[in-house]
Amino acid sequence: MNRKSSFNDESHSKPVYTPSEANQRALLEEIVGLLPNRKKIVITKFLIRLLQSAMVLHVSPLCTENLERRVGAQLDSVYVDDVLILNQGFNSIDTLYDVDCFQRMLDYFMSMESSSIHNSPCIVEEGFEDVPQSLKSVTSVANLVDLFLADVNLKLSKFQSVAAGVPDYARPQSDDIYRAIDIMLKAHPWLADCEREQICRLVNI
Repeated sequence: MNRKSSFNDESHSKPVYTPSEANQRALLEEIVGLLPNRKKIVITKFLIRLLQSAMVLHVSPLCTENLERRVGAQLDSVYVDDVLILNQGFNSIDTLYDVDCFQRMLDYFMSMESSSIHNSPCIVEEGFEDVPQSLKSVTSVANLVDLFLADVNLKLSKFQSVAAGVPDYARPQSDDIYRAIDIMLKAHPWLADCEREQICRLVNI
């Protein structure tokens, strides 16, 4: 009984080492610096976890940009839940999720894919089997964008900006963007008719 009591006393007396925020920040930046540069070598979910931690720890802007670019380069391999990244300091910001971060990753993805898209002789069409991989990737990201828009409550200007981040031909079917627009209009019943017309033009008819 005494031995057990003595053991418990010793275990409780040992201090638990918790790295300081500065040490955690330095470690994360070091990990990011060691990541291979080749695309698809590191799984996207892991990169997103690193990005979320980087935002919480307020790492250097260079490190954050590095992670955003890495995720952006692989944006065609993520699900919408993966990119619903909580906004730091939500009380002073319009949306719960970091829309600007998502838009930067989207812009980087499109800049990476634009050259191969423009060099491709075909456009995505419903039921078209022999579609180049670059167009398949852009179509996948367009679907991701539309699901993101349906899940995040945005102001009209930001909604239009994010929706326009992918070209019309990347949406062979308009179901997802139509659903996102429908949710947007129901959430903002005060929009003027001209504003409603602007947002409805996003549907590829």
